[in-house]
Amino acid sequence: NRPGWNPDQRIRDTRIMKRNIKIIAALLIVLNLTTLVSCSKVKEKADKKSGANASEVVETSKEIAKALAKCDLEAVKDHCSGHTKDLEKAMPVIDKDEEASEELLIDNMIASTIEYTVDEDSFSSERLGKSCSVDVVFTYTDYNKTLERKEKFLDIYDFEDTLKQTSNTVEVTIPFEFEKKKDEYVLTNADDLTELYEYDVDVKFLDSFFDYVEDIYMVGPQWSEEDDGYYDTNTFEMVLKISEEGQEYDWEYSYKVALEKPEFTNIYMSPKITEVTPEEIHITYSQEENFEEGFYCILVYSDHDDTIIGYEFDVFRTESSSQQD
Repeated sequence: NRPGWNPDQRIRDTRIMKRNIKIIAALLIVLNLTTLVSCSKVKEKADKKSGANASEVVETSKEIAKALAKCDLEAVKDHCSGHTKDLEKAMPVIDKDEEASEELLIDNMIASTIEYTVDEDSFSSERLGKSCSVDVVFTYTDYNKTLERKEKFLDIYDFEDTLKQTSNTVEVTIPFEFEKKKDEYVLTNADDLTELYEYDVDVKFLDSFFDYVEDIYMVGPQWSEEDDGYYDTNTFEMVLKISEEGQEYDWEYSYKVALEKPEFTNIYMSPKITEVTPEEIHITYSQEENFEEGFYCILVYSDHDDTIIGYEFDVFRTESSSQQD
């Protein structure tokens, strides 16, 4: 044992230290609670002094923001006083009873990506609480980044799919200004909300799905590039080379083979064919005997639109081939 060391004293000191730690922890908890209560009372006093109800304004702001995100004009009007003409013009509202323009549909697609957060710390109120304001932070998909992904879109739904795949966003902060009328707060700056819909979208579309075809040509052992036709063949084979952008799509098409005699007469019409993101499309048509001499065409029909692409060519028969038939 060390001189002057008392085990009983050490145990007693340890117990005292633990008890002191508990007392300190308890005091810290009380201080935190006091601070929270103090802050709450300060906020309560501030509301009483100004006459404003911050929580009510925040909840009303959330309802308005939600209506803006849904392009629900009537729901916004329920919380407004004053003019809303500019907002009515800017908001891309689609009338179910009327056919919407392509531009309106695109603006509505962008608006459908709107999300919002009410910045409660930004709340401010004038004396007596007759007027107050709070900032609402909106975000929506950055459609300019969507436009950078493709030079041309197949249709507006292709644009919509690409928009959904875009992660970049635009942030807009709009102060909501309120006045207290009777027992509720009403929005007084509805026309300032037009900033949320100020889109400048220049979407370019393909004239035809077949714009994604870079080249079209015929192949086969009996094919003659020089004569642009087949000699003594029972098989036609056409190749469509698909561009890099076109390879992002599934191709749904059908084709027909026709012979001019003297007008084009259908020889064969295929069922619908689906190819998943092809680099090339090979169309092959065969019969048991060699084709008769004449002028033929193979036409391909897109399932995406009403356009047609194809190739016209000759079939030649040699004298020996004709005698064999």
